Amino acid sequence: MLVDIFMMLIYEELEQFLDSPRVFLYSINEDTAEFYSTILNELRRIGRPVPANDIWIASVAFQHGLSITPLGTSPIRDAVALS
Repeated sequence: MLVDIFMMLIYEELEQFLDSPRVFLYSINEDTAEFYSTILNELRRIGRPVPANDIWIASVAFQHGLSITPLGTSPIRDAVALS
């Protein structure tokens, strides 16, 4: 029962966050998949493995002309460097 209350609070907080005017969700579509494929193949070609989620983030950013500023030594830095 305590877990149910905790989960309800988490979902309420998530809903509030997603309803914020500063939050915009980008959809994944065929164009995004093309960006993903291009980035993944280039990273493989140069021997730089990057986690799949980082490649998805970079793909959406490239598709919509957004910039990403990776912090520290994040693996996404290699994906961003391809732009």
